[in-house]
Amino acid sequence: MPSLKPRYEKFCQYYINYPNATDAARYAGYAPRNCRQQGSRLLADERIVARISALRAGVARGHCMNTEQLMGKLENVFQRAMSDHNWNAANRAIAMQAQLGGLLPETRRNQHAGDAAEPAQPSVNGDILPFQTS
Repeated sequence: MPSLKPRYEKFCQYYINYPNATDAARYAGYAPRNCRQQGSRLLADERIVARISALRAGVARGHCMNTEQLMGKLENVFQRAMSDHNWNAANRAIAMQAQLGGLLPETRRNQHAGDAAEPAQPSVNGDILPFQTS
């Protein structure tokens, strides 16, 4: 990918952390009265979009390098969900931790070839675990 102008690069760098085109344009040095239009224009440029995608992929790789990091992030989600009394999010975090830890298969297929995959039904001795909602 050819390198971008410094101002474009600065826009992309800011945008991946704070996805607001107007603020990113202001940070990149565009005049405050034109930031909204410039941000919109920049996001319509496929070179800018490609650069933002590449930067996001790099950030994702850097933040998700191993299972322990992912487990820690899921634990944070679980703890926050519990404190907010968001039971669905807490259940999902538990299921994702179990899946990531290899305790559950990712999906199981229906007997019919055209049906979508269903979530795995975790069990202990044949009983559905308490975090199951179905």
